[in-house]
Amino acid sequence: MMITRLNQLTLIAGISLGLILQTIPVSAQQNVTCESYKYRYQFCRVNTRGG
Repeated sequence: MMITRLNQLTLIAGISLGLILQTIPVSAQQNVTCESYKYRYQFCRVNTRGG
């Protein structure tokens, strides 16, 4: 099976894009709300290790 020049370039571009996307760090957006009730102290446990 002979690979045409266009197919070869498409394959190289796809592999390159995959390698680039693997190096980009991904982070999830999470909002944590911890509110007091009637001006009293409120303790909220939150994992901030980033993992």
